[in-house]
Amino acid sequence: MIWTKITYRLLALITGLIAMNFIYERWFHESDLQLHSSVINKIRAVSEETKVLYLGESSNNTFRSGESDERSISTMIDSLLPKVKVSGITNEASHSGIYKTLLKNIDEDIDVVVITLNSRSFGAGWKYSSLETPLQKSMVMLQNYPPLLNRLLLSFKNYDIKSAEERSKQVLAAWSEEYLSFEGARPYSTTNSWDYHMAITGIKDSSGQRNQAKTELACHYIKSYAFELDTVNDIRIKDFDEIIRFARSKKWKVVLNLLAENTDKADLLVGSDLLAIMERNRKKIVDYFQSRNVAVVDNYYEVRDSSFIDQNWTTEHYDQFGRMTIAQNVADEIRRQFYSKH
Repeated sequence: MIWTKITYRLLALITGLIAMNFIYERWFHESDLQLHSSVINKIRAVSEETKVLYLGESSNNTFRSGESDERSISTMIDSLLPKVKVSGITNEASHSGIYKTLLKNIDEDIDVVVITLNSRSFGAGWKYSSLETPLQKSMVMLQNYPPLLNRLLLSFKNYDIKSAEERSKQVLAAWSEEYLSFEGARPYSTTNSWDYHMAITGIKDSSGQRNQAKTELACHYIKSYAFELDTVNDIRIKDFDEIIRFARSKKWKVVLNLLAENTDKADLLVGSDLLAIMERNRKKIVDYFQSRNVAVVDNYYEVRDSSFIDQNWTTEHYDQFGRMTIAQNVADEIRRQFYSKH
């Protein structure tokens, strides 16, 4: 008798939850999506004719004021592949963990997905950025669960939520505890100690006076690129691995677009020690994915300093010539591998 009561109560509970989810999905879900996960509109805007989908962050559509060609990288790729419809989704500050969720909300019957691979996103400054909490929050309503459950998870803050102070502590811990490899002895062994050494030593101008602006920028380059990528344990690598598995389950081909970094400026401000670390990380990224039969378009050294829009910060924002260089290389790889007759 007791088991009969338990069964009835369980059935009543399940029925009630299904009814509540139906009511929520019918009358409240859309407004919550718009409020908390408005990127859904960019996903919905992908046309049914799309065969190549480009996912990127601000590098895709940032342009220099006054340019004659303000098109995004994805739009340029579309023009270079006239017989194949290319669409783009741009979500600022995104990384592999965000792309993973966005892709799982794509319904279109696409052939190829191009994922922006930004090497800076592997560094502590980006992984533990204060932007991470709002980014993670914006993904909760897009998870592959019943809508009502997603809303409950959002209400109970079931995502990676940390204060700016906590994020800052994570960054400083990584910069202080992760050791860097150099050829020969150096007066620094971590990102933090190297940053301090640069700040104290400074960059001098032609008259021997300290150039504070260049010194600060050199420190930014060290903090952005001085890290040792661990392809076994890095969360970004794990997310890319999941993207690749998911794409293959959907029979999508994956192309990783390794963005260009301003190696000219890194060399000028910091020198060969930083370039060696950047090259080591570039090679690890390319070798890792190519060994898994994933196409990687290696644009790392393809854009010169003059084509970087932001000259006082470390970004992957290019002028029209830089964007076209990236677009051309990606289009060439797509054409070669998947659309050789186009």
